[in-house]
Amino acid sequence: VIAIKNGGIKALPSIFNAVILISVISVGNSAVYGCSRTVQSLGVQGLGPKFLGYVDRKGRPLAGLALSFIFGLLCFLSAYKDQGNVFNWLLSVSALATVFLWINIGICHLRFRMALRLAGRSTDELVFTAASGIFGSIYSIVLLVLVLGLQFWVALFPIGVKKPSASHFFQNYLGAVVILVFYLGHKLVYRNWRLYVH
Repeated sequence: VIAIKNGGIKALPSIFNAVILISVISVGNSAVYGCSRTVQSLGVQGLGPKFLGYVDRKGRPLAGLALSFIFGLLCFLSAYKDQGNVFNWLLSVSALATVFLWINIGICHLRFRMALRLAGRSTDELVFTAASGIFGSIYSIVLLVLVLGLQFWVALFPIGVKKPSASHFFQNYLGAVVILVFYLGHKLVYRNWRLYVH
């Protein structure tokens, strides 16, 4: 938009801003939809508090929507005077959470394909199969574990910083700590110490 303005074009910056705004609203709408339904599913399955499973007569997961909106209010932290620092902390949680999520997706795919083979069933009966098969999942798991390891190294010894600090570590690796706390919290509350289903 700045480049277009510097180029002297009059109406195009407003059009670009409108397109960006519509895209951001679309992403926000998709995130609220996905989050509220995921939270509702956790409540129904007993993997979260039961009140999260509530759905009204029109099919809206109200508790999940409320939770999405509450966490959505974190975006107002961008108006804080130290917004760069706030952004780094929020990014720390979300970035590593995404890496852990994709590691779990790869593991679930591997376990599913192993169970399918053990049951003597073929992938021909599946509607969709991954183009790269199980090798894509193995590759992604190895690569993402490597990313976690390198991120841990950078969190311990930040590039360009002579003296490591706890602040630097948590700003780079907070997502792993949050996931570990939630995982152990779940294990303690539900007393399910099984790591995987045979």
